[in-house]
Order: sequence, then structure tokens, then C-alpha cells
Amino acid sequence: MKYDVYFTDDARADLLQIADYIAQDNIERAITLVYELETRIEKTLSIFPHSGKIYKNATYSFPLNGRIVFYEVDESAKSVFVMNVTGATTDWKNNID
Repeated sequence: MKYDVYFTDDARADLLQIADYIAQDNIERAITLVYELETRIEKTLSIFPHSGKIYKNATYSFPLNGRIVFYEVDESAKSVFVMNVTGATTDWKNNID
């Protein structure tokens, strides 16, 4: 059974920040990269919601294209909530609850 995948406001803000950074050099690539990230996140988590590694409590994480995706799974609603999308080299441990 497929799960529904939702991006929180924080995750959307993270994706916009990624796009803004890439757009400094290539605006077209910024748009396509964010689309690719969203699509791969949705496809992966809708089919394999528990494929990530447990980060804290009920939060999972998995690497994707040099980034780390943090998400939570709601089994009763068959839903996945993407909480954050950070750069793998950024100081994300201080920014993720």
C-alpha cells in the first residue's frame, strides 16, 4: 500500500533555500534540481516509508543527492511527513529537533 507524502513548511523552506543557492549559478538547474528532489523523495517514501535510518525517536533520515531528508511516518494515516531537507555537509545536527 502506498503512503501519502507531505512536505512541511520547514521542508518547503529548505527546498527553496537549496534552489536559491543553486540559482546563483544556474537558475534553470535550480528549478530542475528541486523538482528532482521532490519527485525522488515522494516516490521513495510513498513505497518504502521505513527505508531510512532512525535518527531520533520517530524521525527517520536518508541521504539523497548530497542532502539528508528527515521525515516521520504516521502509520494510522498511511502518511509520511518530510520535516527537513538539509545539506549533508551543513551543521544540521544543531538545526534538527
